[in-house]
Amino acid sequence: MSQDGQLTTSFRKVRTIGPLHTSGPVVITSDAKRVVTCLGEVAILTNVDSGQEICRFYNDSSQITAMTLSPSEENLVIITASLSIRIYPFPPLYSPPHTAPLQPSRHIPKAHDAPVHVATIDNTSTYLATGSADGVAKVWDLKKGFTTHSFKGHGGVISCINFHVPASSTQEDGLTGRIILATGSVDTRIRIFDLSRSNNVFGGVKPTAVLNGHVSVPRGIAFSTDGKFLVTAGRDSVVLIWKGKHAEEITTKTNKSDSTTPSYELVKTLPVSEAVETLGIIDSSLISGSNVKSQRLHFFIGGEKGVIHIWDGIDGKLVKTLKQHDTRSGNTNELHSIQEAFRYDRFRACGPEYYISFNTFLHYHKATDRIQR
Repeated sequence: MSQDGQLTTSFRKVRTIGPLHTSGPVVITSDAKRVVTCLGEVAILTNVDSGQEICRFYNDSSQITAMTLSPSEENLVIITASLSIRIYPFPPLYSPPHTAPLQPSRHIPKAHDAPVHVATIDNTSTYLATGSADGVAKVWDLKKGFTTHSFKGHGGVISCINFHVPASSTQEDGLTGRIILATGSVDTRIRIFDLSRSNNVFGGVKPTAVLNGHVSVPRGIAFSTDGKFLVTAGRDSVVLIWKGKHAEEITTKTNKSDSTTPSYELVKTLPVSEAVETLGIIDSSLISGSNVKSQRLHFFIGGEKGVIHIWDGIDGKLVKTLKQHDTRSGNTNELHSIQEAFRYDRFRACGPEYYISFNTFLHYHKATDRIQR
């Protein structure tokens, strides 16, 4: 309405927010101020507060199958159906909008012989791990772009992958003294590889442990902060907690494991009543009522019900259920897109903590206060 009280009949455009996302992976920065989404075959960086598009990343017009952001937020890795890996310099927070697509600083053509659907970067932003549909996992030097390790022998598509890099290489208490890569594949097994033992690039290195416990495809895998525990979850609707060598007991009841080595022991099985598509570790200091001086293990899961659940791995109890999301699309695979947003290193780094989940819309969950148990 105009100042003279007359109804305004003409308007001028002051702001335009274009399409943001169609399908594919999603990543979010640690401060939750920027998000990278896939619009068709293009990756777009958007300012969350203003809705302004900051830039687009040059692509070869192939579908984006995997995407991950380094914890240092210096590099964005995009992997496409053309089997190429492109590593881009990631714009700083207050970077002005770019009119031209950002070009990759490094391009690795035909990085795998089959599509890559899972990728992650270690918490030092040194190594990139990729898992392909032909059962091959590779580790790359992120800055120089060469392969440091290649692990074959998976029984099919690699469905989840994650690192544990020790905070100090001088630690020798089991897992915490070694650089570890954990993978899950459609043969339901979890494989553990010790990167410190070899830099074999031909795939001849055998896993240090093969864990049998799941009866369907594992979709989430994460190490505790100290590396003493491994948490896995999958479409068999259970979460398994594994104890590494020399790790302290987290439960008085110990289950037997079919692990091929004594390095890991299955110590807890948690039925969660839904097929799980993603999992991540949460800083226990965010959980109200938890004793941060004692050893705690909190994690989140997201699955077919379109709901984010936070669990206490020690007590085996559900701590919190976040807002219900629309699941009318019926596509449980969509929830894998929150995997990157929930990676522990970013989750811990947030000032006010943010969560992001996705089905047709992007949903943010902000926890300025500690999560109530």
